[in-house]
Amino acid sequence: MKKTFFLIIVFSLTTHAFSQTNRDYNHSGVTKARKEDYKGAIGDFSKAIELDPKDEFAFSNRGMAKYWLHDYQGALMDYNTAIELNPKYPAAYNGRGMVKQELQDYQGAMGDYSKSIELDPKFEEPYNNRGMIKSKLLDYQGALLDYNKALEIKPENVTVLNSRGLIKFHLLDYQGAITDYNKALEINPKYEEAYANRGMSKYMLQDYQSAIEDCNKAIEINPKDEVSFNNRGLVKGELKNYKQAIEDFTTSININPNYYRAYYNRARAEQKLQDNGAAIVDYNKAIELNPNYPDAFNNRGIAKMDLGQKESGCYDLKKARDLGDKTAQESINKYCN
Repeated sequence: MKKTFFLIIVFSLTTHAFSQTNRDYNHSGVTKARKEDYKGAIGDFSKAIELDPKDEFAFSNRGMAKYWLHDYQGALMDYNTAIELNPKYPAAYNGRGMVKQELQDYQGAMGDYSKSIELDPKFEEPYNNRGMIKSKLLDYQGALLDYNKALEIKPENVTVLNSRGLIKFHLLDYQGAITDYNKALEINPKYEEAYANRGMSKYMLQDYQSAIEDCNKAIEINPKDEVSFNNRGLVKGELKNYKQAIEDFTTSININPNYYRAYYNRARAEQKLQDNGAAIVDYNKAIELNPNYPDAFNNRGIAKMDLGQKESGCYDLKKARDLGDKTAQESINKYCN
């Protein structure tokens, strides 16, 4: 499933009674940033800071521009300065939380999002961003509460609707997830990720034809989305259309040669067609890309067993067991004792 967790840009225009030149640079920087000219924006915000070194808005906005250029340490320094200048600036805490999130300081990020919410309980973005971290940490109920609050403040935020749908998917509430995706698509009929994610919820409900239609729509909107091709391949596999499934997995791999799930899924389809040699090659690649992939070790072990490679197959099955595959022991008992 395509995870669809987007952080929201916050570029604030200063309202301080600075000189006209300072306001001009701030305004120009925001305009450039919204056009994704982040280097130009940084130049303008830096000019604004030169004219007023206590302009917390310029520091915060420059931090956001640096964030989008992946200069996380530089962004962190700017947000720290903005907060020092104005400790009650909720957007700066939210922005700094985004930076800490990218630096994998999840507790620090959640602390900043919580501070932003404390300062402005009607600011929906930190609820959304905090929900992302809780989801990443598998706190799905906590994430659901944050997304609910964000949508209470801004009911037509399609990003949050999509994110809440993902949480409901993880909580096995597939119909509830579909309801959120439906709402997102009513607001934005071109929202490719909502089609892709709705398709997977329908897949879990065994509504395979409708799931394929959603995958088709997602691919129509974004023909370079490897996840939608992979997902459509999964559905075709359930319909026993293994050759067509392999075609979709191959397209997914051609788009993103590092997408290990597509190699794994193609291998499963190849096993269904009793092409164990090709399956092993794909399991090898999936394991190369993700060395801690118990399902791939388990299935590769079974494929090897089918080819008479007992010693190597038993090694894979035991590796799968050690990595947490609870079904592997049954195969070990069957083949290796």
